[in-house]
Amino acid sequence: MHIVTDSSPNDSNGDDDDIFAATAEGFQHMLEMLGGAQAPSWEQAAQVAAAIASNGVSEANIDPLARISFEQLARVASLQVAAATGFSLIENGREIEVALITRTEWCSETLSAYRSLFEPLAGSLGGSIRLQMGELTEEDVDQIRQFLPSGANLDLSKLVSALQGAFGPALAAGLAGTVVGQLGSRAFGTYDLPIPRLMPQHLSVIGTALDEFSADWELPVEDLRLWMCLDELCHHAVLSVPHVGSQLSELLTEHARSFSLNEEKIGNYLQQLDLDPSALASGSGLEAFQAALMQPGFVLDALESSKQAELRPRIDALVTAVEGYVAWTVDSIGSRLIGSYSQVAEALRRRRIEADQATQFVERLFGLELTAAKLDTGRAFIDGLVQRAGVEVLTELWASRDSLPTPSDVVAPGLWLARMGIEISSELDLGEGSFEVPDFPDIEEQ
Repeated sequence: MHIVTDSSPNDSNGDDDDIFAATAEGFQHMLEMLGGAQAPSWEQAAQVAAAIASNGVSEANIDPLARISFEQLARVASLQVAAATGFSLIENGREIEVALITRTEWCSETLSAYRSLFEPLAGSLGGSIRLQMGELTEEDVDQIRQFLPSGANLDLSKLVSALQGAFGPALAAGLAGTVVGQLGSRAFGTYDLPIPRLMPQHLSVIGTALDEFSADWELPVEDLRLWMCLDELCHHAVLSVPHVGSQLSELLTEHARSFSLNEEKIGNYLQQLDLDPSALASGSGLEAFQAALMQPGFVLDALESSKQAELRPRIDALVTAVEGYVAWTVDSIGSRLIGSYSQVAEALRRRRIEADQATQFVERLFGLELTAAKLDTGRAFIDGLVQRAGVEVLTELWASRDSLPTPSDVVAPGLWLARMGIEISSELDLGEGSFEVPDFPDIEEQ
């Protein structure tokens, strides 16, 4: 895992080409499959994902003693989370388990869990690309090739030829293998991304990822493992509430199927760059043009549809509330059980908000933006509810679809309380030296 700030362990010295170079091998491998007799299968996608996630290095089996120790911590965490949230962690008659696994196993589980997102995602992306590829000439392909960064070592002619006849399941598997591999190279557990999973056999934590992070940050590994158990179980508890999981899944699926190439946005963006066409033609402006194309926001902005723009505030509202609730619950439990809690929490907070460009790209591909500002908004929303109406109000937050927060609610806890008809308690502490200010947004006169 790499955190790219001056004060973080294991600073990365890579350049911007890493976002392409890290996955170029995976794309090329899938490309070879596309050119073969059969389209790539999900089993082949899992192989590609595992190779990317493990950087091609063979993984050792989980140490049995570490597995036993982890299972004991998971049982402690399960009891604490069930008591704190009031949610049942019993599924199919047995308590949900948290298991130590390898990156390869994580990739296999995640591919299966995310398949319902990758298929509509590939369908909408493929439809947009197909329209453009039908108009490409060999001269166009040559012009595109010169703009690619050095890390993207792809055979574009072969890519165009193969993809023209291999959309749908083939593109879904190819995209999934590369994306899950990128996620797996950095993931810690099942809910690194807050995406609901339908009845998982167990929750998973990547053992070597925790060991490496513990060593990098000089954290007690047992404390880190317990924190991860709490975090995974809290995420699972709330995302397994039927109407919470189904609402978020519906929003993410609709986002995945709504990509559409926006040529006007591309044109406007390139105009803002103020690139000299003659410089591009001569090659002297290629570096600036490549740098522009390397920005994750450029690619996804170019593919964003009006439907996705409508969905994003609703996705943000639900995800930020979930993340705020999980953070509040883990804090309330972990601060009592984990000796080095403040150090562990700070290290993991920074890991979350200092994700590299490739990770940010993948998050946005799914319709998620887990920025520091949005995570802080979610936590402030939960804190605001508790300060105004007590801990018990959190049960009401997840009681029904109607009680799930709206975009207006998450920035103003008082609005949610008013919408639910919950009175603010005058006996609760509203904060140091604070006085109650109505949580209604300012309305400017038109």
